[in-house]
Amino acid sequence: MPVSIEEDERKLWEEAKRRRAEIEKNGMIVADEALTRYLNGVLATLMAEPLSEQAPVPGVHVLRSPQRNAYAAPDGGILVSTGMLAAIQNEAQLAALLGHELGHFIARHGLMRQRFEKLSGSSVERMQLSRDNEAYCDRFALEVMRRAGYDPREIVLLNLQLTEPDDAGWAGGWTVLRSHPFTAERIRALQEPIGHAREDDVRTERERYNEAIAPLLPVAAEVE
Repeated sequence: MPVSIEEDERKLWEEAKRRRAEIEKNGMIVADEALTRYLNGVLATLMAEPLSEQAPVPGVHVLRSPQRNAYAAPDGGILVSTGMLAAIQNEAQLAALLGHELGHFIARHGLMRQRFEKLSGSSVERMQLSRDNEAYCDRFALEVMRRAGYDPREIVLLNLQLTEPDDAGWAGGWTVLRSHPFTAERIRALQEPIGHAREDDVRTERERYNEAIAPLLPVAAEVE
């Protein structure tokens, strides 16, 4: 059944495209055709279901930044920082990251957030929505990883690796204002469906990943 695209969503797409063009104009996007082709190839393996004909095609762009960040714009543009790519250990972890961001786009979380903010001025409710969306995208990433044959345990290892040292500082009443679920919470939620079963037919593709990002490492070092 076709998805209805309304005017406010089209405006979100246009704004996302404009902002990305600005970032690129400022030299913040890494121009590496081989790397971009590799990243988008991994993304394509995670997209089992066809998108609406009206929807934009998602794509990956590499941002010059030492911060370990990734972001999915409403139009499907996924920005992944050089710092994040340098921290990731293999292709399965990359698939976990891209699957998570793809989940935001597929579920139209950008549009959902904008419409929600027009209806509710509650920061607590807004943060809870964000936490719920993050949890949804973790589950989505796990599902598409498995479908593509990647080792699902790598999504847990990615979360462990990216644990921020100040996580413990978010305690007591402050936790309700945190937009992303604690890493520990997310790991527990992911470990349950993964279980302890042995995964025989899964892949991590460490060598292929290292080969693909090797030219990027000097760039990542420059922006530290």
